[in-house]
Amino acid sequence: MRRRLSYRPALGGLVFVIGVLVLVMAVVWQPSNLLIWAVGTAVGMIVVSGIASGAMMVALRVRRLVPRDARVGQPLVLRYEVRNASWIWPAFAVSIRESALGPSQGWLVSVGPGERCMVELAWWPQRRGDVQLSGVIAQSSFPFGFVGKRVTWRQRATITVLPRVVRVPAPRLRALLDRGPAGQRAASRAGHGEEFFGVRDAPELTSLRDVAWRRSAAREQLAVIERASPSYPRLRIVLNLSEPTSAVAARVPAGVDARQREEDAITLAASLASSAISLGHEVSLRVHGLPCASMPAAGGVRHLDRLLVQLAKLDLDAPRTTAMVPGPGDERSATVTIHPGRIDPSIGGAAAVHQSAAQLQSFNSQQESAA
Repeated sequence: MRRRLSYRPALGGLVFVIGVLVLVMAVVWQPSNLLIWAVGTAVGMIVVSGIASGAMMVALRVRRLVPRDARVGQPLVLRYEVRNASWIWPAFAVSIRESALGPSQGWLVSVGPGERCMVELAWWPQRRGDVQLSGVIAQSSFPFGFVGKRVTWRQRATITVLPRVVRVPAPRLRALLDRGPAGQRAASRAGHGEEFFGVRDAPELTSLRDVAWRRSAAREQLAVIERASPSYPRLRIVLNLSEPTSAVAARVPAGVDARQREEDAITLAASLASSAISLGHEVSLRVHGLPCASMPAAGGVRHLDRLLVQLAKLDLDAPRTTAMVPGPGDERSATVTIHPGRIDPSIGGAAAVHQSAAQLQSFNSQQESAA
């Protein structure tokens, strides 16, 4: 972790120095005790602001805590551990920011000699993808605001900004899933469904409906029927990004940004996956046109995080490849193919439901009306 100290004179400090020079000229022209005291006081303030407060900044140690993934449009709180290594000088009015995150900054009011404290910085990401953090900057103009002291620590880290997610209404999602080739089925685990799973011994009676009468009579021991857990239909998401941005621009209406339409397609894919997994469905993902690992059907929060990370890392500036030939799909999967521009019915299979990225606006309007 390398550290570098630099000074940056503030506008107020430059004006103050000009005023001191005017006083010096007045002392030279017509000396007086009052002017000499004023010049001495002003020079002392400059010395204290530049040298004494610089020792305050040199003694600071700032360490960035490992950041988590962010999401477009939602604030990410970055945390920093600040330690004052000096046993004499306290530190006051220190701002902390990232060199790669623009004007977002956190503030440290004071930290005593030998003390530690935590500083938080809020950042609102606007674009998905990987953000490379290169350095942490601590800056202070204490005590008079004449000279800004800046200390930079080189600390590299990567933050993955996940795509924006909008809520897909449950009726609309169920309408897409109902177009799949199969409905609910029994899973290979015990649960609270209706299908038969097995018979087990029971120490006590829970319900007459679940009693296995023949097994209980043959073994002279109470046995009950176990039901299988229902397995909900799976959702197979196919994202068609095989056309370059220039080709998409020729097929969207005038005034529509083609790159934003591609981002809307990614957002729609992330929204369908998030809403389906929250309702207990398993989701798989396949991307045509860009390098992306195919995600097999699974459920749960961890699978959703891995899926969103794959969507976040899509590079729309990379060369596009032709769409892959659709392979045999899961018999229990409803396939939804998302297109940023022109809909190509050959992608996703014969039973696929095709969605345009322009339909994302309808989800946004429904959220605004509900709010």
